[in-house]
Formats: sequence, C-alpha cells, structure tokens
Amino acid sequence: MAPETGSSRNAHALSAETAFNPSGIYVWAIELVHVATGTPWWLTVILTSIALRGILTPLTIRGMQEIEKLRPVQPRINTLQNAMQAAAKKGDKIRVARIHVELKEVITSTQANPLLSPASGVLNMILSFAAFFGIRRIATMPDSPLIHGGALWLENLSAPDPTLAVLSVPFMMWTARVSSRFWLLSVVDKSLR
Repeated sequence: MAPETGSSRNAHALSAETAFNPSGIYVWAIELVHVATGTPWWLTVILTSIALRGILTPLTIRGMQEIEKLRPVQPRINTLQNAMQAAAKKGDKIRVARIHVELKEVITSTQANPLLSPASGVLNMILSFAAFFGIRRIATMPDSPLIHGGALWLENLSAPDPTLAVLSVPFMMWTARVSSRFWLLSVVDKSLR
C-alpha cells in the first residue's frame, strides 16, 4: 500500500467534503484505487476509467437488448401512439384510456422493459459527468496530486491539453458519421420490409 502523501490527504479531505454527490463518489473511488494499488496517478485514472466502462457495459448492452425486444412491434406501437394523440386532440378521454391499455398490452407481450434503455443511458451520462467533474475537482485543488502524477511527456495531468481538440474533434466527427450511416441503414432496412 502506498504511503499517504500530502496530496493524497488533500484528495481525501476533498472527497470527504463532497462524498454525497456523483463526482464526490468518483473522487473517493479514484483515491481508493490509488491508495489500495499504489499505482501512479496516471495509471489510477486509466484503471478507474476502464473499471467505470466495465461497470456500464453490461447495463448498456441490456438496454440495447430491451430496445431490440420492442423492434418487432414498433409499427404497432407507433400506430397506437398516433391514434392516442389524435384521440387526445379530440378530447376523447375514454378512447385515450382504451388505446393506452392496448399499448400497454402490446409492450407487455414482448416482455421488454421500455424504461431500462433510457435508464441505462441516463446512468451512463451521470457517471461520465461524475468522472469528468471528479477529475477536474482533483486537478484544480491546491497541491493537486495530478500536477506531478503524470508520465513521459504528460507529466502535469492537471494542465489543459492543447492537442485535445486536434485529436477529439475528428474522432467525434467520425463517430457521428458512422452513427448516421447505421441510422440510415436501419431506415432503409425498415422501408424495404
């Protein structure tokens, strides 16, 4: 176990102050990994990022599986939703209630949980923001352990990275392009059915 340094004590004090929010929990977790493994801070950041993705991957996959369960009945769901909106515009509350019951039966017949997919997306977003704000909180504290916790050419992990935009913008554009192609393929596939 690594000895507790001054900056580790600062991280501990910081995590104790903010332990009741997602970024505070992330600060606590990253410090726990650092102290328990004795790894340098750059490796601690990588290990906790991998662990976070490892925790989120099964939830994301489960959310995708729930969406796939609904795919065969999606045209029926869309028809019922449109009919429900039309009935609501007319003010026919009885018809809206009947359509709602039918819609619930259609979704129940698939044995899918339609709330699991958005819930996994929201959890993914919350934990990603917690990691970002937790790392930022550690980087901006006085005597931050990230100032001297880097390696090779990235010695100061708390300094802004001028190459971030150069590397991340093309990656984001590529991701958007690939995602749009898959979306377009799914739309074409639906129209051919």
